[in-house]
Amino acid sequence: MIPTPRSPAGDEPAPDREPAAADVAGMSLPDLRRQRRLLMGELRGVRYWRRIAQAQTDLLVAGLVYHGRTDLAGTPAAGDGGAPAPAGRAVVPAGERLGLLRERSRLMATYEHTLRDDLDTITRELAARLTDAASLTSPGHPA
Repeated sequence: MIPTPRSPAGDEPAPDREPAAADVAGMSLPDLRRQRRLLMGELRGVRYWRRIAQAQTDLLVAGLVYHGRTDLAGTPAAGDGGAPAPAGRAVVPAGERLGLLRERSRLMATYEHTLRDDLDTITRELAARLTDAASLTSPGHPA
């Protein structure tokens, strides 16, 4: 059910996945609870990495604005939008770096959307089963 964990950069291809609804039908109640916890943990991790990517984008743009750079194609972007790259590291043009950060953000947003859909499916199934179980064991309801 849970997608294979991927790096924050989204370098790996999306795994083949079965529809979430088909997966949950055969799961036991403890498995549903466990899966929900796993999905919530994975979702927290994706949100964290998305915030990191947004902060990197904000810092890059702020550094470029601070240094008065408007031509992104040839502008080096080491750490702060204009400082020289550390020894042994290639200098990536700011426009390319910005594009990479935006693509990373897009991939993580897609992954987050997938996780949210899976979490919704699991939560609905869990709620339905708990409601059914409660109605079967509640006093006043015919068995």
